[in-house]
Amino acid sequence: MTDFSKAKKKKSKLGSPPSIDEVKGNLDLPEHAPNSASLKKKVGRPKSKRTQPFTTKLNPEFHKKLKLLAVNEGKDMGEIVEEAVSFWIKNKE
Repeated sequence: MTDFSKAKKKKSKLGSPPSIDEVKGNLDLPEHAPNSASLKKKVGRPKSKRTQPFTTKLNPEFHKKLKLLAVNEGKDMGEIVEEAVSFWIKNKE
């Protein structure tokens, strides 16, 4: 059987627990729901007008060129692809 007597005890980061007198009536008190403002947290990137996913495989060299172009223009790669396709369609006709 494993001997746990030599295992290190981790120091609690929470501090000492409250006394029994401090928590005696906690279960009798009503719970309060948080206000809706505190529930709305922004997580991740902001939403854009683009809603359709576009997944494609690119060779690494082209991907690097596309990414550098997007960074230099201050746009994301989706905007660069949209502009390129629009330009291609306009000049094809």
